Amino acid sequence: MKHYHLKNIFLCLCLFCGINAFASDALVDGIYYNFSEGNAEVTSGGYSGAVVIPQSVSYNGTTYSVTSIGKDAFHGCDTLTSITIPNSVTSIGEYAFASCKGLTSVTIPSSVTNIDGYAFASCTGLASVTISESLTSISEYVFFGCNALTSVTIPASVTSIGNSAFSYCKGLTSVVIPESVTSIGAYGFYSCSSLESVNIPASVKSIGHDAFSLCRSLTAFAIPAGVESISSFLFYGCTSLTAVTIPESVTSIERDAFSYCSALPAVTLPKNVTSIGSYAFYNCSSLAAINIPDLVTYIGENAFYGCDALTSVKIPSGLTEVGNSAFAHCKGLTKVDISDLAAWCGIVFESSSSNPLTYAKKLYVNGVEVKDLVIPDGVTNIGTWTFPSCTDLFTITIPESVTNIDKYAFADCTGLMKVICRAAQAPTVVAESFSNVDVSEVLLLVPAASEEQYMNHAVWGKFLVTPDNSMFAKESYETAIGSVKAGMRTASETYDLSGRRQNTVQHGLNLIRMSDGSMRKVLVK
Repeated sequence: MKHYHLKNIFLCLCLFCGINAFASDALVDGIYYNFSEGNAEVTSGGYSGAVVIPQSVSYNGTTYSVTSIGKDAFHGCDTLTSITIPNSVTSIGEYAFASCKGLTSVTIPSSVTNIDGYAFASCTGLASVTISESLTSISEYVFFGCNALTSVTIPASVTSIGNSAFSYCKGLTSVVIPESVTSIGAYGFYSCSSLESVNIPASVKSIGHDAFSLCRSLTAFAIPAGVESISSFLFYGCTSLTAVTIPESVTSIERDAFSYCSALPAVTLPKNVTSIGSYAFYNCSSLAAINIPDLVTYIGENAFYGCDALTSVKIPSGLTEVGNSAFAHCKGLTKVDISDLAAWCGIVFESSSSNPLTYAKKLYVNGVEVKDLVIPDGVTNIGTWTFPSCTDLFTITIPESVTNIDKYAFADCTGLMKVICRAAQAPTVVAESFSNVDVSEVLLLVPAASEEQYMNHAVWGKFLVTPDNSMFAKESYETAIGSVKAGMRTASETYDLSGRRQNTVQHGLNLIRMSDGSMRKVLVK
């Protein structure tokens, strides 16, 4: 599975942007300036050591107020060790201090109302920053790759945190986000691998995709009540995450939202969730409990792939589609519980591992295990992979309404002994519908008037076809089971028509398993 690597993206951007040496109007006391309408802007130059920017500068008899630090002004100045920004500065341009690897601390005065993107990106030595209390937003990539930064306090004036604002701040352990913030952008804290705690205030209404992915030290997270979607890749690779609180406002879990959260033991999804995206809980190997809300209609591909601690799953009646390998490698599953058999028959399973029954092998309806399956009246189609690997399934009753049984519908139901098909017109079926089932030993009870039709059918004819009035038998014996012989074969086991084992044959129609494994029907008068 591919994931984006933002560091590579940033390096590419640097290659395109380069370090521009803009022409300046003047060099005054070691600092380059451009002048305009009484204001001075600091521009790029070969700065090093400790630089103090003055509040004003005089040139050719005119005094200018220093109000801005321009784009790329200190970009790539590796030997810059400190910077003093005066209260006269109101804006800091794009890439202004990018890649100043010797810079260890910055105080951004309250006069600054705007900091453009990438302003301090890749300042790998920056360990302390005081953010202006006049800022209303933290722009994209502003502190990208500031590995030495350990904590950040965002002032109460800020209402939004831009895309990748703190991504790859690998030393960041804690963040305080004020109540004023309403949105956190995509990749906001991506790959902050030391981040242990972050408070998300109730004011936050949206959190962008990948915002906390690869925060490998993050242990707990509470999503604010106003958030409507768990964005894609939001907690991707948060391998220490053990607790997450999801509010009732959330209606969708997007792709890869919790993938590789290998320590997460349980998740409670709110009742309003309608979809679970592809890879949503991919390889959450400790996930032992999760509820799938009643309103969920779609589960994406690989959604629960590798959740091998999951022992049971309850499927809602509104589910209509399950993507490829949604439950692949869920090797701990022992129980699938549903409430509506008719709805279950209508689910589109894209593969055998889309259906949790492939691993659980036991189907429950409202908590009761199904061994004698009765398809509800009104069902017309039994879809692909609907009842795979139900090895304890003894009998199947198919109503008259069923006209089609798709391939693999009853694949690997190896315990099957009897099928009752009430359809006067034999349903469309293919050999793969009962893949890996020895149908030559399965009794098929059909309407008496349709017996010949079933017997001559390419697939149904391979069953032990018998009219459902039980008045006809191939053989008749009045003796006990121990005396039944047919040539060199002897009777080894006897069953009633419900597939229950008997000690001896009973009056009426019996199923006899011969010593060579074949099945015979015996009527005892």
